[in-house]
Amino acid sequence: MVADEVRSLAQRSQVSTQEIKSIIERLQSVARDAVLAMQSGLKQTQTTVIQAQSAGQSLDAITEAVMHINEMNTQIAAAAEEQSS
Repeated sequence: MVADEVRSLAQRSQVSTQEIKSIIERLQSVARDAVLAMQSGLKQTQTTVIQAQSAGQSLDAITEAVMHINEMNTQIAAAAEEQSS
């Protein structure tokens, strides 16, 4: 009788150990997936930052060009006014 209980307890312990092992493996898999997702998000964020910096530089160049065009327009308007006088 005691031997049967010991065998039963050993079998339940083995089943519980397998269940715990399965849970740990699933947790590890989910953790790995989370790490991969975070790494992918980081790469996308870095790419976005680089693109935003490039866009900022382009906007700066456009602003300078517009200012230069405005200066030239002012000079042209002044020259045209002088010629019409």
